[in-house]
Amino acid sequence: MDSGIVLIVIGLSAISGLVLMVALRAARQRREALRALAEGNGWSYREERATAGRGRRIVLAGPTDRWRLTLYRGPSSSSGGSVQWTDFVAPDAGIPDGLALLGPPIPEKTAQLATTMLAGFGGQVIGKIFSGIDNDIGADISRLAFVPGVSPEDGTLFATSDATDALTPILGHAAFADARRGRNERRQPIVMRGAFGLKIRIRKELATPEEIEALVGFGETLRAALRH
Repeated sequence: MDSGIVLIVIGLSAISGLVLMVALRAARQRREALRALAEGNGWSYREERATAGRGRRIVLAGPTDRWRLTLYRGPSSSSGGSVQWTDFVAPDAGIPDGLALLGPPIPEKTAQLATTMLAGFGGQVIGKIFSGIDNDIGADISRLAFVPGVSPEDGTLFATSDATDALTPILGHAAFADARRGRNERRQPIVMRGAFGLKIRIRKELATPEEIEALVGFGETLRAALRH
């Protein structure tokens, strides 16, 4: 092999190793920062592998487990890329039946079209519009219908017929303006309420303690409003 090619290969290997080392160090520092954040706030902290070792989760939980926050990153089974999200869940802020979902603002015609297609395609339609919605919210997702009359500042509301008022207590809440302002689509919160409780999904793995604290504060605010 030509000596010049050998040097190039060695150089590329060294660069790749350096990049990997930097990435691993950054990941370790991030975990340490989140662990310190949890300890400072009296939260629990744990790391776990997702199902079949695909991906990993960091789970924070508040006092008496009144809420939990999960950060996930793993491989995509369809695109070959990665999937990442952050969930805040408050199990005690749910409803007995039905499902309501408040996502980022989308055109009303798009929302109405989604409603007409739900009967044939179920949750796939909502999943395409609000990509990142998982299946653990149950079969109710196929019964969702667009609910008109919600301010674009709050977002776009879908609900089953028995849960059209499930998120009414938080519509118009000042916290939404702060949660949506200046954030791109993947950082826009998707708020759900069902038998599982209150769930807030961010379609990105949040990276900093400041982002985590902001989401916990937002979630606690909505939880209190729904339980009032």
